[in-house]
Amino acid sequence: MKAIRILSMTIALVLTGLCCTSCLDGDDDNTSSGVYYSMGKLGMSAGYYYLQTSSGVIVYPTTSSMTALATSSSSSTISNMIGHVVLLCYYAEMTDISSSTTSISDVTAYAIVDMQDEVVCVEEEGDADDVDEDAPIIALDESDASPYFFDESTLILPIEYYISSSVHENTLVYYPDETEGSTITLHLRHSLGDDTGASTSDYTTYYWATYSVSYYYLYFRAFDISEILNEVSPSTIQIKYKQSSSLSLAGATEKTYTLTYPY
Repeated sequence: MKAIRILSMTIALVLTGLCCTSCLDGDDDNTSSGVYYSMGKLGMSAGYYYLQTSSGVIVYPTTSSMTALATSSSSSTISNMIGHVVLLCYYAEMTDISSSTTSISDVTAYAIVDMQDEVVCVEEEGDADDVDEDAPIIALDESDASPYFFDESTLILPIEYYISSSVHENTLVYYPDETEGSTITLHLRHSLGDDTGASTSDYTTYYWATYSVSYYYLYFRAFDISEILNEVSPSTIQIKYKQSSSLSLAGATEKTYTLTYPY
């Protein structure tokens, strides 16, 4: 299979002595100083950036390191990531980290990647603001990775597809008239985007996520469904998508993944 040509995390990947202690279910056990990756929601308070993980741990990067990232050509839109789920690569001096740790301060941020994708509410299928797709996905869940809620309004989907050079375009589409009682339906639309050279000889996003946590952003994608939740209080969410082991929609099968809304 062809090697991937992802450039977004170059600054992180060239670091020596990389220390990654995450796994696909999101559990961390950081017990020493080194370089780490954390997936969390980026926030700002009193002019300072911070990252909050799904377990509530808050990571505080130094102002100088975030300023350096914000002024670099590859990370010039950090301010636009506030409120988004991101992958942060950073150096931290940690000698006594346990499950009771609630915050980690003064870390040096090396790289940050936005993991947020778009959610579109469309009155009727086929409307001008509806979203097209041009490729199926391989799977939406594996034995060690399934859709879950990061928080009350943020849905994380592990989307597996063949990838050659760049993250694909993934969109969740919601048609209000499909809501039945407390069950809502979301359609995952997948397009190759700029990755027009992708083929079935490439590795998949799931492969890269299991290969290194630095590639989580290829596989795990975040969706803010707060606009939908303002209109309906669901107990069940159905995610419909086109599934195939090929790159063609022809012959793809419509699948439905169902999960319980936990809040």
